[in-house]
Amino acid sequence: MVPTGLVPGEVYAEVFVTTTSVNGSPSNVVTYNSMVTSNLVTYYTTALASGNWAAYVSTPTVNASNNINASEITGPIYNLFNGAEVASNISSFMNGTPLLSAITQADGGGARLFWTGTTSNGVASANPVGVGSSSPTYSGTVGVASAGLADWFEITVNYNSSYNSILGLGYFTYEPGNLYVGSNSSSQTTNFSGGSTNYFSNSYVGFNAGSSNNSLIVSGNGTLLTNIEDTFIGYVGYKNTMAISNLGAVADINGWIGYGGSSTGASGAGTADGSAGGNVSGGNCNGAIVNAGIWSNSGSLTIGAGGSSTGGNGGNGYGYDTGGAGGNVSGGNSNSLVVSNGATVFGTTAI
Repeated sequence: MVPTGLVPGEVYAEVFVTTTSVNGSPSNVVTYNSMVTSNLVTYYTTALASGNWAAYVSTPTVNASNNINASEITGPIYNLFNGAEVASNISSFMNGTPLLSAITQADGGGARLFWTGTTSNGVASANPVGVGSSSPTYSGTVGVASAGLADWFEITVNYNSSYNSILGLGYFTYEPGNLYVGSNSSSQTTNFSGGSTNYFSNSYVGFNAGSSNNSLIVSGNGTLLTNIEDTFIGYVGYKNTMAISNLGAVADINGWIGYGGSSTGASGAGTADGSAGGNVSGGNCNGAIVNAGIWSNSGSLTIGAGGSSTGGNGGNGYGYDTGGAGGNVSGGNSNSLVVSNGATVFGTTAI
């Protein structure tokens, strides 16, 4: 489950406590890392386990911060099981700031002691794991991840012959998917409003042939739709629109109104005199309306990149009569951009 509110390119982390336990005597951090991935395979998927997962433990030779590659993590920390935010960033996670929410076990189970061998800022404590278990004088730092608990990583010290869980952490780069308004259908509407911030890789309004009369609306002060790449109004479909109004804003690299696709009038039926073919009015006719809003294209805005409009074929005549006339095309590939009431459109425009 991808958390909400992330910025594209932001590296966030997810954490959980293993349901299995181990004594604290192994000195090789790989032992603890393997325990983390094994729990992921058991409760989640092999694909998830193949990511950047590691144990938040310190041995005499490896600090927990290095084991999890803390320097790579730029965003918040979340509970893997339920998606709750645990810490706002990796620094507050490691420096003893009270946790925003508890860290559950992989199966959703509650608080459980786990080895850390770690003190503040992810460095080894005076009692790291992996110093043996042959004598009760060998001990390791343990933690428990309860909500609101400060210094959760060093609650007490246990003998290394004891058995405790491990805290697993994995990090991911947020890459938003595409927005489709009318992928294979018609008369669909997506409305962003109320000052919301929305990120996608690309936005497509009317993606496939036959997807028509779909609408994307971005409205209201502070409402933002950001496409990391492009915005397509009529990728292949026709008669699709985007409306930006009331200080709403859309940002992308390139904007396209009428990227491709076509529309054809119906063929005439065969009659005694041959009926006329169907007419096409407006053809591809995708459009954007920017009314007191902003459409910012850092690259270019292209109106009518492709597509075509064709009149229908005339019907065949019977007997001595002639066939009907072919259909007419009115307006052709008529894609449009309307800018009004102080609206602003950025980008090199090609028609």
